[in-house]
Amino acid sequence: MNKVQLSGRPTRDPEIRDFVKKDNNGNDVDRKVASFILAVDIIAGRKQENALFVRCSAFGKTEEIIEERVRQGNKIIVEGYLHPNNYKKGDVSVYSIDVIAENIEFCSSKQNNSDETDLEQ
Repeated sequence: MNKVQLSGRPTRDPEIRDFVKKDNNGNDVDRKVASFILAVDIIAGRKQENALFVRCSAFGKTEEIIEERVRQGNKIIVEGYLHPNNYKKGDVSVYSIDVIAENIEFCSSKQNNSDETDLEQ
């Protein structure tokens, strides 16, 4: 099973990028991806030890929700799955494990402690 659920705050507003993907018929389809870094507190016992910074990406309806509503500092819960990622940066191969967000739950923001809202894809 590949399932992850993280609670934290984006370190900055999400980055939205356009890209083209082939559909099942080989036609180009314009798509968007929302990317952000989620700061997740690491708590040992009763005190915060450190923070873990996790790269997250979302597509489709989840991307749209993130683009409209997620801002730096919002307390959110991200549900999704782990996805291995590798690419070349110059002559160096970079490997990472990212989270592909399928659902976002809004807990609160630093500016507004509103009621909890659950948005799912």
